[in-house]
Amino acid sequence: IQLLSKNDSLGLAIKDMTTRLKEITALSTTIASGNYDVNIVIKNSEDKLGLALVEMVKYLETITNIAESIAVGDLDVKYKAKGEDDRLGRAILQMIKYLKAILKQANAISREDFSSSIESKSSNDELGLAIVKMTDMLRDSSVKNKNEIYFNEGVSEFSDKIAGIND
Repeated sequence: IQLLSKNDSLGLAIKDMTTRLKEITALSTTIASGNYDVNIVIKNSEDKLGLALVEMVKYLETITNIAESIAVGDLDVKYKAKGEDDRLGRAILQMIKYLKAILKQANAISREDFSSSIESKSSNDELGLAIVKMTDMLRDSSVKNKNEIYFNEGVSEFSDKIAGIND
């Protein structure tokens, strides 16, 4: 942009806006690549674009920290969705809830409690389907084992009575 004179206020304003848009574009490109480690300079309290970018980066860092915690097995993360439009935040909360249900079921299985089961989310829910199948198989195996033990104890008791062995 070529200024008409030193006092070309419209030209100066356009030049400043163009420079700012280039800065914001560079920042946005960095953010879009997944790098939130950016330095956003707020020009003044009227810099709505700069303020919005700062809030966006804070949000992305928060969600990333939560996802990183989940990735290492920490499900005790706290987050409150920003509202109905917070699709990513709501999806993260649903994921945490589902993983906690899976964990609860796995803990029940480890205690040989097969009385409950989880609902798989869809036909694509490989983890949920596997947990349901595992619970059913272990429940059936447990019943079979108990029946076999009962039968074997009965046969042993019967054999003892036939042989004349008294308790």
